[in-house]
Amino acid sequence: MKLMGEFADELQTSEAVKETNHLEKLLQDYKNSAKAERERLRRLEADSAERDKQLAEALAKIGQYENGTYGLREAVQVRTQIENI
Repeated sequence: MKLMGEFADELQTSEAVKETNHLEKLLQDYKNSAKAERERLRRLEADSAERDKQLAEALAKIGQYENGTYGLREAVQVRTQIENI
Protein backbone atom coordinates (compact mmCIF):
# COMPACT_ATOMS: atom_id res chain seq x y z
CA MET A 1 0.00 0.00 0.00
CA LYS A 2 2.83 2.38 0.76
CA LEU A 3 4.11 1.95 -2.81
CA MET A 4 0.71 2.82 -4.23
CA GLY A 5 0.58 6.01 -2.10
CA GLU A 6 4.04 7.05 -3.26
CA PHE A 7 3.01 6.45 -6.86
CA ALA A 8 -0.10 8.60 -6.39
CA ASP A 9 1.99 11.38 -4.81
CA GLU A 10 4.49 11.19 -7.66
CA LEU A 11 1.69 11.29 -10.21
CA GLN A 12 0.15 14.34 -8.55
CA THR A 13 3.54 16.06 -8.49
CA SER A 14 4.07 15.23 -12.15
CA GLU A 15 0.65 16.65 -13.05
CA ALA A 16 1.37 19.78 -11.01
CA VAL A 17 4.69 20.24 -12.82
CA LYS A 18 2.98 19.84 -16.17
CA GLU A 19 0.31 22.37 -15.20
CA THR A 20 2.97 24.79 -13.90
CA ASN A 21 4.96 24.46 -17.12
CA HIS A 22 1.81 25.03 -19.16
CA LEU A 23 0.92 28.14 -17.15
CA GLU A 24 4.48 29.49 -17.42
CA LYS A 25 4.34 29.03 -21.20
CA LEU A 26 1.00 30.85 -21.35
CA LEU A 27 2.41 33.67 -19.25
CA GLN A 28 5.44 33.98 -21.53
CA ASP A 29 3.17 33.98 -24.59
CA TYR A 30 1.07 36.76 -23.07
CA LYS A 31 4.17 38.76 -22.21
CA ASN A 32 5.49 38.40 -25.76
CA SER A 33 2.11 39.38 -27.17
CA ALA A 34 1.92 42.44 -24.91
CA LYS A 35 5.43 43.48 -25.93
CA ALA A 36 4.55 43.16 -29.63
CA GLU A 37 1.38 45.20 -29.11
CA ARG A 38 3.30 47.93 -27.25
CA GLU A 39 5.73 48.14 -30.18
CA ARG A 40 2.86 48.27 -32.67
CA LEU A 41 1.23 51.04 -30.62
CA ARG A 42 4.52 52.98 -30.55
CA ARG A 43 4.78 52.76 -34.34
CA LEU A 44 1.14 53.80 -34.78
CA GLU A 45 1.63 56.79 -32.49
CA ALA A 46 4.75 57.85 -34.40
CA ASP A 47 2.89 57.49 -37.70
CA SER A 48 -0.03 59.47 -36.32
CA ALA A 49 2.28 62.25 -35.14
CA GLU A 50 3.89 62.42 -38.59
CA ARG A 51 0.49 62.60 -40.29
CA ASP A 52 -0.62 65.31 -37.85
CA LYS A 53 2.49 67.28 -38.78
CA GLN A 54 1.79 66.85 -42.49
CA LEU A 55 -1.83 67.89 -42.01
CA ALA A 56 -0.81 71.00 -40.08
CA GLU A 57 1.63 71.95 -42.84
CA ALA A 58 -1.04 71.42 -45.52
CA LEU A 59 -3.55 73.51 -43.58
CA ALA A 60 -0.98 76.27 -43.18
CA LYS A 61 -0.34 76.24 -46.94
CA ILE A 62 -4.08 76.40 -47.62
CA GLY A 63 -4.36 79.37 -45.29
CA GLN A 64 -1.44 81.09 -47.05
CA TYR A 65 -3.05 80.40 -50.42
CA GLU A 66 -6.39 81.78 -49.30
CA ASN A 67 -4.70 84.90 -47.86
CA GLY A 68 -2.72 85.44 -51.03
CA THR A 69 0.69 84.97 -49.40
CA TYR A 70 1.27 81.71 -51.21
CA GLY A 71 0.56 81.58 -54.90
CA LEU A 72 1.12 79.82 -58.15
CA ARG A 73 4.83 80.65 -58.40
CA GLU A 74 5.61 79.07 -55.03
CA ALA A 75 3.39 76.08 -55.76
CA VAL A 76 5.23 75.43 -59.04
CA GLN A 77 8.58 75.65 -57.22
CA VAL A 78 7.43 73.14 -54.62
CA ARG A 79 6.15 70.81 -57.33
CA THR A 80 9.44 71.08 -59.20
CA GLN A 81 11.36 70.31 -56.02
CA ILE A 82 9.20 67.26 -55.38
CA GLU A 83 9.65 66.02 -58.95
CA ASN A 84 13.44 66.33 -58.60
CA ILE A 85 13.50 64.05 -55.56
